[in-house]
Parts: sequence; structure tokens; C-alpha cells
Amino acid sequence: MKEPLVSVVISTYNEEKYILDSINSILHQTYENIEIIIVDDASTDNTVRLIQGIKNNKIRLYVNDTNRKLAHNLNFGMSKAKGQYIARMDADDISRKERIKAQVDYLEKNIDVDVVASFAKTFGDSNIVKKSPCSHEGIKAAMLFTNPICHPTIMFRKSSIDFVYDESCAAGQDYELWARIVDKKIFNVISEVLVDYRVIKRQRNSNYLRLQKESALKAKKYLFNKLFPCDKNNFWDTFCLLVDVDFSDFQPKTQAQMKQIVAFADHLIETNKKEDIFDEREFIKALSMVVFQQWYLSLLKTDVSSDIFLKSNYVGALKQEDFMMKMKVLYKVCKRKNTKRY
Repeated sequence: MKEPLVSVVISTYNEEKYILDSINSILHQTYENIEIIIVDDASTDNTVRLIQGIKNNKIRLYVNDTNRKLAHNLNFGMSKAKGQYIARMDADDISRKERIKAQVDYLEKNIDVDVVASFAKTFGDSNIVKKSPCSHEGIKAAMLFTNPICHPTIMFRKSSIDFVYDESCAAGQDYELWARIVDKKIFNVISEVLVDYRVIKRQRNSNYLRLQKESALKAKKYLFNKLFPCDKNNFWDTFCLLVDVDFSDFQPKTQAQMKQIVAFADHLIETNKKEDIFDEREFIKALSMVVFQQWYLSLLKTDVSSDIFLKSNYVGALKQEDFMMKMKVLYKVCKRKNTKRY
């Protein structure tokens, strides 16, 4: 058997319901020169037996004696990879049959790109297309405010791996890693759905949610500190107020809080012009989205209105008339529906 060009790394833990579909989606790819490295995290169900029952020499299975968590398993799997390219895959997702070929072709044609991801289509308890900026500068700007990369869609060059996942992160390991390396590696996203991403509404305990939030803020702080290398502590609390749309404990903003957020958005734009950390156009686009989300998610839950945007330099900086138009339309729709949840 010749050396594989692509190594697909999968971490499993009690995934007996989904693991065969996930593995088969890789085995049935239009691109065949692959290996599948599976690291099982001491499953207590039939996951391991199901994997062992697949008779295919492309699969290499490693089973942990104890539960070591995702970051460890991914680092271990990458260390065992023989391919020039390493692709991520979750044990409950489905790779579309052209996924590997599309990403290999992309990396072969774009030799400056280190990491390539794609759009993903959710299924199960959700039905949306997870999109993101496609250019490196767009991804980098968005990363200050949220995680724009769908983790199981990525493929990267083994030759460019001089990093590992942080095993101290019990959640959000991918976001922490992207933020840490985005200045050193080139990211791109293919604007096609190449992965079907399963969403299951599971009850997350408060401790897990706390760890997830901590990792997300840690990721954001890598990039935030580049904007404010000297007086970063003066603005961190306001920044956290701006970006908490990512978190499960989101609190609707009052008009006073939105004024603070909009004023801070103006300040961020001016600071970025001075520090030249992010592409200005992409930065304003990403910032406008998170400010809009704050306003929209607070609508009809507090006293927040759209008046604050009319008087702000922020709208002028955005130069997006459709941004204000969209807010006004949504405001009218929300009032007409007269409901408390959007």
C-alpha cells in the first residue's frame, strides 16, 4: 500500500449511533489516497467494536486506556499521520463525497495557504448553512469577535504544523488554536458546503459552559491584546460586553449599554486604523455584525431602540445604508409579531 496523501483524524467517545456513517463518508470519497486515524477516548459503549468490525486497511485505530479529552486525541492523531495533508472529522458528522478532493485540489493550487476549511450544512436539530469569511483577512478580523471556522471542515498541510492544541482547554480548543496561529499561518475557506454538521440539543452542564466561555475569551484576548498592547486592561470589560453574543448566558442590552457598545465600536475602528492589525474593510464588516447582533437580540426585551445608531459615527464609518435599513425593517417586524423571543 502506497503512502497516503491525506490523513483524516477522528476522535471518538461513545459515538456508536453515528460512527459508522461518519467513517463511511470518508471511505466513499471520490479521492481515495487516504488513511483514517481514529483515537477512541475510552468509550464505554460499542464504538470500538463497531470500528473494529470494518475490514479496511485504510483505518488505524488507537484506544485510550483512560479518557484524555479531545485536544490530547487530536495532537496524538496528528503525530501518527503519514499524509502530506491532515483533515479533521468529527465522529458524528458526514463528509460529502467530494470534500477531500476539493480541499486537496485547493491546497495544491494555493501553495501559500496553510489551512483550508469550508462551509457546513447543519442537520438534526438545526437546518442552516454555516458560512464564514473566505479570505485570510476576513477570517482574521472575524476571529476577534467569534470563531468563524467550523472545526470538522478543516484540512491543513502537515509541513506547516509547528503547533499543537492546548490540552489545558477542556472546550473550545480549536478557537484557541486558530487565534494563536492566525498571524503565522494563512487561512482560507472554500465557499461550498463540504461537510454535513450534526447538531444535537444536549443538556450542557454549567461547568462545561463555563469552560467553553473561558476558552473563547482566551482566544479573543490573543487578538485583542494586539489592538491594545499598552492600555488593554482599560477596555477589556467593555470588549467582553460587546462579544458576549457568543455565550449561553447572553444578557439583552439596555439603551445605555448599547450606547457604550456603539461608542466602543467607534473606538475600535480608530484604534485599528492606528495599529493596523486587521484589514480595515474586513474589520468593519465583522464589527458591524456583532453590534447588529447585540441590538437585534435585545430588541423588545429592554428599552433598546435604533436611535443610537442614527447619532453615531459608527454608521458613518460603516458606510452601509442597508445596515440601518435592515435594522429598521426587523424592528417593525418584531413589533408586529409582538413576541419576546427571536
